[in-house]
Amino acid sequence: MIDWTDAQLDGMFLPSEARPLDGFLNVGEHHVELGSHEIYNDQRWKGFMPKDLPATEAPARLSLGFAKKLWKSKRGFGGETQYFGGTIATKHSIQEITLDRQTHDLPPGRYVLIGYTDPVFEYLFYDLLKPIGDDLMLFRGYTGQFPDGQRGWTALLLRRYPFAQMGIDDHDLLFAGVSPPTEEDLLGTWRLDALYYSNQPVRIARIRFDRSANGQLQIDCDTSSSWQGLLLPKFVSEHFQTERFPTLQSELRTVDRHYLVGKWTTDIRGPYAKFLLAGSPGLFHREKGPGRAPRFALYYLLTRMPLGATE
Repeated sequence: MIDWTDAQLDGMFLPSEARPLDGFLNVGEHHVELGSHEIYNDQRWKGFMPKDLPATEAPARLSLGFAKKLWKSKRGFGGETQYFGGTIATKHSIQEITLDRQTHDLPPGRYVLIGYTDPVFEYLFYDLLKPIGDDLMLFRGYTGQFPDGQRGWTALLLRRYPFAQMGIDDHDLLFAGVSPPTEEDLLGTWRLDALYYSNQPVRIARIRFDRSANGQLQIDCDTSSSWQGLLLPKFVSEHFQTERFPTLQSELRTVDRHYLVGKWTTDIRGPYAKFLLAGSPGLFHREKGPGRAPRFALYYLLTRMPLGATE
């Protein structure tokens, strides 16, 4: 469903029966399921936009990463939508409603009405949410006032998802629990994906580890398959080279024979650093710490590619 279109998601939203919201409140459990290569993250509901929306302002911003968090309050339920890894949040009113007849574009049934309580957004947006599976919710995003607003899209919310959609907090969880790889662990061809904002990894290269005639490990990094339009500074491809192997080995952790996670922390100077500090979209994330010059981290995932694979 992560790759579904708006029409596919909305086609599931309309006939689905909404479950009671109590079973979908976030309680904070967060763990890795190695057997299935999945992450269960109940700190928030991770959002996925449909794949076929036009690149207007709102979908473009949301595609960089958003999540919804729900909790119990004294008056019922509370919630918020988080953007850019939780650095920005908009508060919500939450109300379970039942429609007994066709209302505007909604058939009869149960819904969760999400209002935006911040003054700027209060009368501009609302969402209609349906919890429909243990780890799955769908919501319609609207502009206007309930119930007469205009639907913009239908999107997906998950708290269980594959490694290929991990965020930085998931990466940190994996990185802390495993050990650096041996040379034998590395041998083979890998897809190199970087965590772009907090939503999911994007491809930046294909990297191959093999041995030369004298038995020394050598590295070949091909950035020609990087995600279209991605700003990839030259020093990134230079980092993934044979002469940098000791550094690479120290920044990598073995998850299993199929996956490695890496974190490269470095100093960046000049205009590129200024773009990053100003919040410009980029691969590097500022490392927080008092009393020192800013440093930046590239969080990445290596996925082993089958023999003969070109993608």
